[in-house]
Amino acid sequence: MLAIAAVTILLRVWFLPGAREDRITPDGARFLNLARCISRGEGFSTPEAWPAWLNPARLPAPETFKEPGYPYAIAALTPIVRDPFRAALWISLLAGLLLPFVVHALGRRLEPDPWVAWLAAMFAAASPVLIEQSVYVMAESLFALLLLLSFLAAAPTSGDGRRFDQPPAARPADFVAGIFFGLSFLVRGQALLAAPALVGLLWNAPAGRVRLRRLGAAAAGTLIAVAPFIARNLRIFGSAFHSEVAAFGLWPYADQFQFTHSLARPPSAVGYALAHLPRVARYAAHGLWRFARYSLPHDLLGHPSWLVPLAIGGVVALRRPRVWGFALGYPALTMAFILGVYWVARYFASVAPLLCLIAGLGAALLLHSIARAGAPRWVQDVVVVALLLLGSRVPVSHAVGPAAPDFMPELSGARHQAAFLRAHTRPDQAVMAEATSYWAWFSDRPAVHPVVADSASFEEVMRRLNVRYAALPTSRLAEFAARYPGGRLPSALVFDHVDPADDVTVFEVRPR
Repeated sequence: MLAIAAVTILLRVWFLPGAREDRITPDGARFLNLARCISRGEGFSTPEAWPAWLNPARLPAPETFKEPGYPYAIAALTPIVRDPFRAALWISLLAGLLLPFVVHALGRRLEPDPWVAWLAAMFAAASPVLIEQSVYVMAESLFALLLLLSFLAAAPTSGDGRRFDQPPAARPADFVAGIFFGLSFLVRGQALLAAPALVGLLWNAPAGRVRLRRLGAAAAGTLIAVAPFIARNLRIFGSAFHSEVAAFGLWPYADQFQFTHSLARPPSAVGYALAHLPRVARYAAHGLWRFARYSLPHDLLGHPSWLVPLAIGGVVALRRPRVWGFALGYPALTMAFILGVYWVARYFASVAPLLCLIAGLGAALLLHSIARAGAPRWVQDVVVVALLLLGSRVPVSHAVGPAAPDFMPELSGARHQAAFLRAHTRPDQAVMAEATSYWAWFSDRPAVHPVVADSASFEEVMRRLNVRYAALPTSRLAEFAARYPGGRLPSALVFDHVDPADDVTVFEVRPR
């Protein structure tokens, strides 16, 4: 366990200096905006009107994209550490430090061979995606921890892992598994993809009545955890679960400028997929190729050499579906769902611990095969060290580079124009800008995504949301103008000043 702790702590501490507010991702700033609204007593609300078609009646507005778990955790910790950014970072870091140990505990539940748990935990300690999410203001690290704790609570506590024996009745741990699953859902709705895996774990019982009791206990725990969120949604939206995230299933297939800047709501993503199955299938196949070629070996595992024990472990796991079916099912369902839409490596952070478990299973079998072949102990040690060293080859650029290089001009502009906005606007007056989360966070003012519409509609939105200034990328002004009727920016936008260093032109908004 000391080795696991050493690798886990050292790799994350190495990356920690790169976790700075001037490198925050747009999603990270969005979480901080939500936490600030919570801290101010505005509830689970957002100061952002993003994308344009969200078009709320006013700002702040009820949040419909992110889940409440991480922002509420940030708001709860902020009074203690006195800085919301540090509060968010400490939550991710603590979750990331605990993950390898939960992987080890789950490995011990599944397999009597201690090598499986130890190797899996070491792989998790060195997984690039788990390291990165440990030092980002993002929800993935906390989500992965809570989901893995749910699996751990549902896994057997007695008997031989190979037989996967279960006690004769439902256990309190089944209720706890439901609590953790509900909490994971409150952090990321992606937890729904893990529901079949959790059901599979709970279904392992010697009798149907016991299975139903286990499922019932877990369902009760889940319902208790999510009940406040359901009550909030029913009160505001009239439905238990309300989210605008599904619309972004169209992201890879749409004119992305029009998708985010138009006031017209996008069509159903499910309807589009059913009507364009060949196109979706081609995109998913291309995504699978990129995932297998780079994301899996480099982002999730750490090195292509880990594909060997992963493949061996996968074959063993397929032969023992009662024990390992959940660890195969959740990654498979996640890939099937996500690879057909817009995706990045962090969406698989909750899958990485299960892949590490499977790789640990394969690596342990490989070591035992070497031992049975009569190889001296030092050969086994060399294999273990080689696997771990190769897997720990995390690119240093991730540690010293910005978290969101594609957004750096907008991030810099929002930081440098924040003082101007605070001096020239009231707290209820908004700024119109592309990366709304950056501008809202640094200026502490509501932010509205640029609306591309006819003059009457544009000015109506500006008046209703009380937009006082607009900050647009100077290098893209011609692109924006071409999208408006007549090929010109709206007359309500009156030039104020330009910031050439940050590629920002600021306009005063004067609707008639």
